[in-house]
Amino acid sequence: MFTTLALSMFQINSKYSEELAQESLEWIKEITGEDINVDGSMDNFYELLKDGTLLCRLVNLIQPNSVKKINESKMAFKCMENINQFLEVAKNLGVPPQETFQTVDLWERQNLNSVVICLQSLGRKNAGNHLQTIILIVSCVNMFLVYVLQAVRIVFCRPPLLISPCLVRTFQAHNYGKPSIGPKEAEKNVRNFSEEQMRAGQGVISLQYGSNKGATQSGINFGNTRHM
Repeated sequence: MFTTLALSMFQINSKYSEELAQESLEWIKEITGEDINVDGSMDNFYELLKDGTLLCRLVNLIQPNSVKKINESKMAFKCMENINQFLEVAKNLGVPPQETFQTVDLWERQNLNSVVICLQSLGRKNAGNHLQTIILIVSCVNMFLVYVLQAVRIVFCRPPLLISPCLVRTFQAHNYGKPSIGPKEAEKNVRNFSEEQMRAGQGVISLQYGSNKGATQSGINFGNTRHM
């Protein structure tokens, strides 16, 4: 049983990337401004994050006051409470459940690779912060001008010039104005086809079919037949 457990731990640890871990720590250092060791070794990564305090400070800077109380005690249940608080905020910030980790993965050092995956996912949520800043500034200026001009019954800024509040809320929900890590997340590209386009598509013969509608090419010979 011990051999099986050791083999399982070895397989999990073999997925750990020191390069991605270092990138995650450099990102944390950039956001928090704390002078931490960004070496990506498992020992350093674990020692920095195991009590959850740094993780809580990180998400509080991404979304202020998201963690109301950070436990500074080194008692096990207090440290695990910090980790749990970080995980809840990470989910609220958009990290999908499959990219989070269990508290014991960090506290008991069972799967540090899953912690790296979570940080990388959280870091991607901060992509596009420059565009968000521009949108918020322009939107605020436009709205201010509209209120002022409407007060004197003058319509100067027409609605098309305004940035939609829904668009602003979308950026507020997904981009938090902080440095990001990793590639930018793909954006949803929904395509809607009319019934006419759908009917036209049904008449197109796929290269996977034969002559038409799934007919096979059995019986078709190329060149001369073989005579026995």
